[in-house]
Amino acid sequence: MLTLFKPWRNGRDLKSSDEDWNNAFSHHDFSKRHLEIMRNMNIRYECLDARDDFYAELKSGAITFPGNGVTTSDIEEMQQRDQFKGDEGGDTADFGIQDIDDIPGKKELRRRADMANMTADMAHLGWD
Repeated sequence: MLTLFKPWRNGRDLKSSDEDWNNAFSHHDFSKRHLEIMRNMNIRYECLDARDDFYAELKSGAITFPGNGVTTSDIEEMQQRDQFKGDEGGDTADFGIQDIDDIPGKKELRRRADMANMTADMAHLGWD
């Protein structure tokens, strides 16, 4: 949160070398607007999780609607409609139900590699 809401040019602007991240965060004076944004940052992902849970339950038959006649193909069609697609040529993200096998795709593998690289870079710079 400090990297988003506290002005900085290098890591020492965010915290001193003898200070931990929790202490730096708790001592920073965030504006009311920043606090409001932080409180609401997770709402989108909570909604996506709820939608994914709903589709999983619907597909497994745990949820039924009297006389609704929803078929597996109807569920798949709903998932296709709910997928988020970015601009042509840009990144796209599929927020539909994951397969039970949960095999990561190319984007997830790339994201994991990027996170590992960033973690290594931060550790190398002393940002443990």
